[in-house]
Amino acid sequence: NPLALLGEAQALILSGQSSFAGRAGELIEQALARSPQDSQALFLGALVALHRGELHRARSRFEQVLALAPAPNVQHIARHQIAAIERQLAARRTHTTHGTADASNGTGSALIRVRLQLAPELRARASSSAPLYLFVRDLAHLGQAVGVQHCLAIDLGHVRADAERLR
Repeated sequence: NPLALLGEAQALILSGQSSFAGRAGELIEQALARSPQDSQALFLGALVALHRGELHRARSRFEQVLALAPAPNVQHIARHQIAAIERQLAARRTHTTHGTADASNGTGSALIRVRLQLAPELRARASSSAPLYLFVRDLAHLGQAVGVQHCLAIDLGHVRADAERLR
């Protein structure tokens, strides 16, 4: 059951037992293979691909999500991610042409600390269990995706992301 696989993947991510690069990513890919037109599987599958640095696959999956006419907030996220991926691919093409391409992802175990807040109008509409995704990009490496972390709105004041866990 694809829905069960996605639920297990999200539970693993939320509990900190796995990441998009680990077992959770495998479960999402399995769900997507079984239900390739499921918007949630496609969205999470796009995050898995983005996490792996598979930019073309991530863009394709975000485009497939948009083709399914999802909720406006999902459309906004997908469009934003597609634009970011396009900028990253364009920068890679430019740097590759000039012989300075760097495919390094930076695999250190640095701690990334951020303070996140929801805008008051959004906080009024969002439940404490609303899922949120934190996208981390390395501007020093062409805006390359360093990782994605899933959290709940209630946890915003306590998000702590180990770079290894983001992978």
